[in-house]
Amino acid sequence: MINERVAQLVALQVTILSLSLFIFPFWYISAFLVLDFFLRGFCGKTSLLKIIAMGLHNVLHLKGKKVNAGPKIFAMKIGFWVSLLITILFYFQFNTTANIVTGILILAAGAEAFFNFCLGCKVFPYWHKAKGKLKL
Repeated sequence: MINERVAQLVALQVTILSLSLFIFPFWYISAFLVLDFFLRGFCGKTSLLKIIAMGLHNVLHLKGKKVNAGPKIFAMKIGFWVSLLITILFYFQFNTTANIVTGILILAAGAEAFFNFCLGCKVFPYWHKAKGKLKL
């Protein structure tokens, strides 16, 4: 289980960092997101963004219900791959394409941060069903 408000605070940070890529198109900003998503999505570890989010959650005394972590972890894994793609695109200076992919990440993270709408969570049941049929 995961606290939905902590997830929203992490998504807000991802949105802000992603927006900064439009001003500062440096591949290492997106590489930080790659590392953060990797730690949370694949290793189950606490990342810097999660630590900051938990601190804000505690300081602001936000109320949030516990939700199923499975779909959120799936969304983190998608965030990892999207951030990795952005990093590679910025590194090789395909900035226009990187900005388009960054815009997609901003839409997904912003939807979570501001509307508590997890796009990856909506895709998760279909992925889980397809994975079972393909025996992956």
